[in-house]
Amino acid sequence: GGGQWLLETVRDGPGPLVRETKVVSAADTLSVPLQRNGGFASALCPYTAGMTTCGSAALDGVLKSQESGQCVDVPNDSRTDGTDVQLFDCHGKPNQLWTQTPARQLTVFDGKCLDVDGGASADGTAVQIWSCNNT
Repeated sequence: GGGQWLLETVRDGPGPLVRETKVVSAADTLSVPLQRNGGFASALCPYTAGMTTCGSAALDGVLKSQESGQCVDVPNDSRTDGTDVQLFDCHGKPNQLWTQTPARQLTVFDGKCLDVDGGASADGTAVQIWSCNNT
């Protein structure tokens, strides 16, 4: 078929296993180098921009709680750093649409990242939006 595919291959290397990924289309010719004592395993899956492995497509949409069925929401469409996110009834408007970057950051409004204030890890710590800073 048409479109792009992610080819993920694990093969024997001179030491440990080697993992390789490549975005391919139907027109590509593929070859997998084998070691004398080895083999390989490959997975091929439809490619979505930002994917790095089959089975973990990049997020582009809502984040929904399995328990409540509500979506992660930025209240009142705020773009102010430090605004706490909330769970709210899903409506699919821009303040609920999240994208996962290749660096695995979750963003909303083109440039605001899902963030934990000060990198805290205690249960119950509020989650907020903040200008993305690659940390």
